[in-house]
Amino acid sequence: PFDTLDNMQGRFRFVAIQRLSDSPLVHLYQKMGRTSDAEAILGQVLTHQEQVLDPNDAHLARTLMALAGMKGMGGKYAEAEPLCERALKILEADYGPDNPQLARILSLYASVERGLGHKDKADALAARAAALRQEPRPVSTTRP
Repeated sequence: PFDTLDNMQGRFRFVAIQRLSDSPLVHLYQKMGRTSDAEAILGQVLTHQEQVLDPNDAHLARTLMALAGMKGMGGKYAEAEPLCERALKILEADYGPDNPQLARILSLYASVERGLGHKDKADALAARAAALRQEPRPVSTTRP
């Protein structure tokens, strides 16, 4: 499917790349336990995204997360770690450091760090994710 991407330009190429990153084939391979095939597709998508997207684009971060998740499921924690770190930096810059949308990458990153045996770092990332998931409490407008 990537042969035709080389002939696409601009927005059409971007849309095609985005559709491949969330393609049913990636999900099917994942369900079938063919994570190496799913990783290969996501790796190619990432390569193409890096050619057309800003290095701080949130779309790129989502692909990094998906690829890190695949690698983590396959026990490739050392390969997943820099992907998580890069995705977190992009999303923090995009959303801010206290946005609840960071909880997902923080949880994934914590899982990867736990797989690497980095308990303290994993615990800190998991605690940060949990704190971001907390519902904001309404402020009372009445006086006691």
